[in-house]
Amino acid sequence: MYLNEFLQSENVRLTEGEKKVMKVIFTDMKTKEIARHCYLAQSTTSHVLGIIYRKFDVDNRIGLFSRYVQFLEGKIESKRSWGECIKGGLN
Repeated sequence: MYLNEFLQSENVRLTEGEKKVMKVIFTDMKTKEIARHCYLAQSTTSHVLGIIYRKFDVDNRIGLFSRYVQFLEGKIESKRSWGECIKGGLN
């Protein structure tokens, strides 16, 4: 999932509990299901989600997902550029 690289690129530090939630945030799980999966109370999970959104300066999962997709697109683009350099030489 490139979580650590994504966090570094965004200059965001998460606690271990926040990372646990972050690992499943992009699934189709509802907050209640994330809470169950992470062995947290639903209110705790909602609070953790709010903290994560603030740290990334987004309003919701869609905003966070959009940032993650932009990060992944950058990784794909840099790999394409590197591949083009190798194929075409470094002229």
